[in-house]
Amino acid sequence: MEKNVNQTVTTIVVAKVNGVDILASQVELGLVPIKPICEALGVDLKTQREKLNSNPLYSQLGGLSPSVAADGKEREMYCLPFEYCMAWMLGINSANVKEEIREKLLDYQRACVEVLKRHFIGNVRKQAEINQLEIKSLERINELTESKNRINSELKDEKERLQKIRNERFNTEPSLFD
Repeated sequence: MEKNVNQTVTTIVVAKVNGVDILASQVELGLVPIKPICEALGVDLKTQREKLNSNPLYSQLGGLSPSVAADGKEREMYCLPFEYCMAWMLGINSANVKEEIREKLLDYQRACVEVLKRHFIGNVRKQAEINQLEIKSLERINELTESKNRINSELKDEKERLQKIRNERFNTEPSLFD
């Protein structure tokens, strides 16, 4: 953790982009200034801010916040919450970044897509497995219900037979002309 003695904003290094430490402010719930990321990638800060401000998701989250700049001084910088920076970087057009960083950005974007794929496909597979378990359980319940109905029917028949036997026992009148 880094803290500038003259400043009130405490920061931590949350990532490295093209060898540049990306700082997040702890007191501001992990807000990350986008300027150092834009500089490290070689993309235009103004263009990126315009894109972020025109996006309904990011425009609600981004804004000016006190941040410690590369020179160690506190400045108002446009920031995003750390977790949204990852998504924002996924949407940066690699054709617009410095040539020497392009492949690294593409690798990062591919890794993000892979994580999303594993998450969503994993959930689909898990749901399919749960569905199969539910189907097997319902089939077993049907089998047991059929067995219960058969047993209840046999039980009813046996009780009726028992009742007839008992009724015969109490029917002791002699029959002369049967």
